[in-house]
Amino acid sequence: MLNKKLSIEILEMARVDQEFRHKAMADPKNFEIGKELGEIDDSNTKRCKEIVDEYGWPTFDLVGEKPQLLFGFSCSMLIMK
Repeated sequence: MLNKKLSIEILEMARVDQEFRHKAMADPKNFEIGKELGEIDDSNTKRCKEIVDEYGWPTFDLVGEKPQLLFGFSCSMLIMK
């Protein structure tokens, strides 16, 4: 069964992550952006682990195709850090 709330949360996590990565790439000497990106990574890593603990690895059926793919890519990278 589709969990729309979780699906939206994953999409928003990915959107914010990408927004700050693009900002960091556009202005690599801006250490404030780098610091914010580190904080976002920490928060997303924590939330990814909580999601996996609560739901297991999100499936297409649980969150839909795009959120599942984004979670798989983003969270696997963060958790592997």
